[in-house]
Amino acid sequence: APPVIAMLGRVTGEANYFKRLGDLWWKTSDYLYDPAEKLYFRDSRYFSPREANGKKVFWSRGNGWVLAGLARVLQNLPADDSGRPRFEEQFREMATRIAGLQTSDGTWHASLLDPASYPQRETSGTGFFVYAMAWGVNAGLLERKTFEPVIRCGYAALCASVDPNG
Repeated sequence: APPVIAMLGRVTGEANYFKRLGDLWWKTSDYLYDPAEKLYFRDSRYFSPREANGKKVFWSRGNGWVLAGLARVLQNLPADDSGRPRFEEQFREMATRIAGLQTSDGTWHASLLDPASYPQRETSGTGFFVYAMAWGVNAGLLERKTFEPVIRCGYAALCASVDPNG
């Protein structure tokens, strides 16, 4: 619940919350974040397995939780917090990588690096990514010209996934 820790810091004004947030985030990131792929593994059981196409296993929904979580952390982290630039850097890095993985149907499939292994539309990850990127553009962290087409395409795909009964 990193966003909750950031919110507690904002609400209470206690800087220790922000320090603890950073300590926990980067400890987890050091363990689960793949700097080459700029994505998070679900957990350590996924370090070695590969998809049918031979690529590493990175789940859409899990990376969506992370990117949206980063957005929520940044919404509550003071602008002058010494750890903020590192969070912003990871947010931009992940958003850029994830934007490049959007499929032609506007979604991100369950497997980010092998969409063919799960060809169904995956709205959870897509929703998280659209939210986080839209927030990033509105907050001035992501370039509108680059990310707006990705966001609009993802949003259209989400709208198209709603059936007549909601």
